[in-house]
Amino acid sequence: MLDTTRTLDRIERALDTDPFCPVCDAPTVIRQRGGHLWLECSTTAEVAPDGLVARIGAVVTRHPSRIVADLTELVAA
Repeated sequence: MLDTTRTLDRIERALDTDPFCPVCDAPTVIRQRGGHLWLECSTTAEVAPDGLVARIGAVVTRHPSRIVADLTELVAA
């Protein structure tokens, strides 16, 4: 079970720990997808890459993408 305060703390810690992408040095952002909050490179597309070259590029240059919080566990405090 998560509460709003702990969720905000997780977001802040994730952004403080990894403020920039180690691959391209762009800022990292928090995005909501599939009931989770993800820390991702701001240059990473929000949807899966379309096309063979784009998919190969996404695998070769692995920008950070990790779950920060599971929103399905979030309850009102």
